[in-house]
Parts: sequence; C-alpha cells; structure tokens
Amino acid sequence: MKTIFVLLLLTFTTLTAFCEKDTIFYYTKLGKITDAKSTPQSYDQVKKMTDSVFYLEHYNKKADKWVHDVDDKKLVKKNDSIYLYFGKVTAKTDTIYRHVKKYKSGYIIKDYQDKILIATGFSRMVVPLIKEGKWTNYYFSTAMIKSEEEYKDNQMTGNKRWNESYIEDIADVFPRAEVDPEFQGGAKKLAAFMKTNIKYPGKSDRQGEMGTVIVQFIVMEDGTINGVEILEGVTKSLDAESIRVVQSMPPWTPGTIDGQKVRVLLHIPIQFILPKA
Repeated sequence: MKTIFVLLLLTFTTLTAFCEKDTIFYYTKLGKITDAKSTPQSYDQVKKMTDSVFYLEHYNKKADKWVHDVDDKKLVKKNDSIYLYFGKVTAKTDTIYRHVKKYKSGYIIKDYQDKILIATGFSRMVVPLIKEGKWTNYYFSTAMIKSEEEYKDNQMTGNKRWNESYIEDIADVFPRAEVDPEFQGGAKKLAAFMKTNIKYPGKSDRQGEMGTVIVQFIVMEDGTINGVEILEGVTKSLDAESIRVVQSMPPWTPGTIDGQKVRVLLHIPIQFILPKA
C-alpha cells in the first residue's frame, strides 16, 4: 500500500482576514490558488461561528466526490494580534498561539507552541494560511531551524531542510507532485515486495511485538530511495526491520511537476502481525 505524505495548502476567494459568512477556499493538488471552475482537488470552508470563533472544514475530491476530513480546525480570536489555533475543534492540548502583524497585502505570521516558535512567514490570510515568499519552520523539540520553504500563490516552489542536529539535509523535496511517484508495477507489486522481503525479527517474534510502523522516505529524481526514517515507531527491532526493507526497495518511477522529475516525500505503513497461538 502506498500512502502519500500530503501537506494540503489552501486557496482563497477573498483577501479579507475573516469572512462575514461561510467562505470556500479552493486549491489545486499542488496547493496553488484556484477557483471552482478550474477542477480543484480540494477545498476548505471557513465557518464563522461567532465574532471571535471560526471553524475550518477540509474536503478532498475522491472518485469525483467531495469527502469531508474527520477533524475540523478551530480558531479563536483573542485580540487583533493574537489567535488560538486548535488542530481539532475539541482539542485542549497542542494549542498554537498565532501572532499576526497586519500589512497592506497580508500578515506576518508567527506560530508558537508552548512559547516555542515553530513557524513564521507571510500570508494573505490569518486563516487559512495563504503563503507567499519564504516560510521558516523550526523543530519544537530543539527550537532549531527545520526548513526554509519558498511559495508563490501558495504553491511550494523550493526548500532547504535540516535535521535536528542542524546538519543540512536533502533540499527541494516536495510533499506532493502532479504525477505521483509509483513503485514499479503499482501498489499490488509493492505489497508483494513487502510480503516477500520483510523478515520478522526473532526477538520481536519471541516477545510478541506487533504493530504498524510508519516509514518516511524520499523518491529522488532518478527513482532511488533516500532519506529513510521512522515517522511513527513501535519497537527498536521492528523499526530497524522497516528501515531495512524500505532501503532495499528497487527504484520507483519518479514524480513530476510540470513534466520535470522532482524529489517527493512519501510514507508507507508497514504492519507486523503474529499469528494467534
């Protein structure tokens, strides 16, 4: 099974900070601003609940139908320069404090979590973010720089990346492509490769370790696999086996944007299940 790591960005129909009524924001697969007539692949709907509370609903197009994501977002305005952003409407933890400074064409945004700066850049909106120019992201755990990203009309055009030790990582890696990378032969061949090549670690077998490991990796321009790391782990032995088998994959068909081969960030789930005794 191939699961693409997607960071969905938003489009806009107005440049006001908020709307007096529900407003739809359309965007293409690559996050570029579009409209309803240009075959959008997803959209967000901003719902004004009160003068200071807004909900953000996200929809993806699947099989020509709009499918609503499970978790809606919530934004609460504290004053003209500070907003509280919740990843879920009912969330009480992981609150983002969004500091904004208004300019003629938009806002300088600074997002904080537990007083740690995690992202900053220019946006045409407070919610949803309509990114322009350079955006800088930081690791919450170390407050060190994580990435610098360039945007035009809310579509990422390039980036630089660093690991948590502040060592420069592979640059110009995109979270999505117009044509997605593909394992040679498709998803069924990928599943067969995993089934054939995964070896259940003896220690994990004896100790009854089971679970799903999420592995993140980059498909390079030539289809080779790079930047393999654990996104969600289970145990050391299962994580290590997951990394080994992903690193052993043959080259994929690379992804493309505007007909050019690009580096694309993906992730796949690898499930370890022991038969019942």
